[in-house]
Amino acid sequence: MRLSDIPEEKLEAIRKFALEHKDKVAVTSKDPNYKTLPDLIEEKFGVRLSHQQVYTILKGERRYSVRLDVDVIRELEERFGSVSKGLRKMLKFYKAQKLPDHLKRAHRILLEHGKDGLTGEEVSKVLEENGLTWEEFQELAKRGYIIRWKDGKYYVYEFRRDPLLEFAFGLGGG
Repeated sequence: MRLSDIPEEKLEAIRKFALEHKDKVAVTSKDPNYKTLPDLIEEKFGVRLSHQQVYTILKGERRYSVRLDVDVIRELEERFGSVSKGLRKMLKFYKAQKLPDHLKRAHRILLEHGKDGLTGEEVSKVLEENGLTWEEFQELAKRGYIIRWKDGKYYVYEFRRDPLLEFAFGLGGG
């Protein structure tokens, strides 16, 4: 049976069980009379897993096949040495770019109002109406989610923008 065929709740229960017993019971054994972790999982959950699947559950990884454009594959292999390393590093970078919880609400509210640009007075009004602080606004601007263009308006973006890269490539900036 494949891990992807097991319902999510059952797989989570198997994962917890395996993590609880990983130090007490071996995953494999040459002794046919010795109960291994796959045997205990089969007894308790009625699912027969191979030793490799149990190691995967303990490690916390799952395999997915993803279709990628040939150019993307070449780029990942050139930059990172392999596609899997490249995807891991890019996802790690993406996770690092995620907003902390205390800024998510402020970003969402400002994003609703600021896609078409906000003047300083409009920013003050939005902050006041929604109980936000100037510190939250400044932190979002510092992180690259809010940029003030030449027209004097503040623009709020869904994703972080790097002003140095935009300058280097001559992008944006009314």
